[in-house]
Amino acid sequence: MNDATGRNTARRRRADTIARCERIMETARRLPLTRDVLAEAIERATPVQLDLMESRLDAEIASRERSKRVRLLKAAGFPNAKDIEGYDWSNLRMPADWGRAQLETLDFIDRCEDLVLYGPVGTGKTHLAVALGRLACMRAIPVRFFTATGLPMRL
Repeated sequence: MNDATGRNTARRRRADTIARCERIMETARRLPLTRDVLAEAIERATPVQLDLMESRLDAEIASRERSKRVRLLKAAGFPNAKDIEGYDWSNLRMPADWGRAQLETLDFIDRCEDLVLYGPVGTGKTHLAVALGRLACMRAIPVRFFTATGLPMRL
């Protein structure tokens, strides 16, 4: 390996290290850490230590996201654990421009639109409501489940 190649390799390695430091700091912005202490540790860290720091921060973020989903599911107050895959779509009638795909995107939540489920007993209204609510919780959207008869009792 000649000097020119060695210098180019060193520059690329340094650029990779700088990029990794920036990723670690970006991850840390999502955590309540003392950034001055973290910046000092990053400045002195070896590439192996940077790998460790980055993996630990990523693991912490993933753990917090899992915990949040569990908390949201518990706080929602679902009467049972139903999911979309177990739903019988044959009893469902929707407007012509709506279908299963539109429901599963949950875009109606972002648009602040209501979803009204009505029909006779045993047609799957509660199952669909719980399944969509659980899907929302898994996407970190807070949900609270009430039945039509239970809501006035809470008021």
